[in-house]
Amino acid sequence: MKTLLSAALLATTLVIPTTADAARLGYYPQVDVVAQTHIPTLGLTAQGGLATYTLCHTTVARTFGIPIYYESDGYGLSANNCEGTRYTPLSTEEFAELQAAGMIAADIAQEPAFNAAQKRTHLFSTLLGSILGLTVAIAVISRKLRLRRRRAMIGTKNTYTRSMVDVMCHIAKIEGQVDVSEISAIVRIAHALTGRRFILEQIAEIVNNAESKLAEADYKRFAKGLAEGQKDGVMQVAILVAAADSFMDDREKQFIGNLGRALKMDVRRVGDLYRDILGVGAAQPA
Repeated sequence: MKTLLSAALLATTLVIPTTADAARLGYYPQVDVVAQTHIPTLGLTAQGGLATYTLCHTTVARTFGIPIYYESDGYGLSANNCEGTRYTPLSTEEFAELQAAGMIAADIAQEPAFNAAQKRTHLFSTLLGSILGLTVAIAVISRKLRLRRRRAMIGTKNTYTRSMVDVMCHIAKIEGQVDVSEISAIVRIAHALTGRRFILEQIAEIVNNAESKLAEADYKRFAKGLAEGQKDGVMQVAILVAAADSFMDDREKQFIGNLGRALKMDVRRVGDLYRDILGVGAAQPA
């Protein structure tokens, strides 16, 4: 029985990828010795006895330059003490049959266990994933809280007014340091265009809660709910604040360009507003 079972089982041999091949595939196979079996090979030991196969645990390390986590490929049999690149895989049923036949020790668990280093890697990956997930969650919640604070401080549900004030405070924020003159300019522009009076401290706090790094969704939020006739006003206030110091840097030009795309404004129309506000020949946003 042992001979027939061994021959049928060992007819299938898998080849473990080389290190170079594994690197290209993004994973690294690892084979660990579990125990010696009573399954005979065709070779002899150094002492002249009949050689037997070694039971191995084959695992795969998923990696991005370093192992991130391991997956078990189950047990396998090796004629070279789990060294080299060739081994014979064992299914759960085959393992149980060999163990029942006394060819594998009865005290070996049917489910292979990871070694200590692999367990530490799993623990580290789990902790790292939890920390990254928590960091992302905190960032998302903080962003939503800042939006809620800005809207509360703007103090109106009027989409047009809210969008203009929010746009002005954001383009002031991306310049870096915001001084009192810029805050005063936003107060004057907001009053002139909306008829609503804001105080310096109110605008300063809105700027403080503005995002320094804007995503596409932020620009779309600026444009959401605006009528066609209101889009010019939102773009005008953005240009006015950006050009308040008679100079527009690359960050401000990028802001204007992204805002124009979110507002779905024709590039020529944005150029006309530039010329009206900054004068003929003013550089247009990218």
